[in-house]
Amino acid sequence: MAAILAAFLGAQLVIATGARMAGVDPLRAASYARWDSHNYISIATRGYYVEIEGGRVVGGNVAWFPGYSLAVSALASRRLTPAGRSSARSLP
Repeated sequence: MAAILAAFLGAQLVIATGARMAGVDPLRAASYARWDSHNYISIATRGYYVEIEGGRVVGGNVAWFPGYSLAVSALASRRLTPAGRSSARSLP
C-alpha cells in the first residue's frame, strides 16, 4: 500500500510541476476545467447529442467515453458538483 501511495504522490508532484511550468495554478479547481472537461460536463448535465447540418455531422459530444460523465452525474445527484460550482458550463 505504501508503494501505491508513493507512486500516486510522485505522479501528483510531476503534474503540479508541469502545471507550474505552464503557468497554471495546480491548486485551483478551475485550472482543471480545460480541454475536454466541458464536453464531459455537458454530457453529464444534458446527455449526448449530435449536430447535423446539410446531412453532415458538424458537432456534438458522442465521441467521449461515458465513464466520467456517469460519475459526475452520480455525484451531482448527491448535490456534489464539479469544481465546486453550482451549475456546469457548456460549450457554445
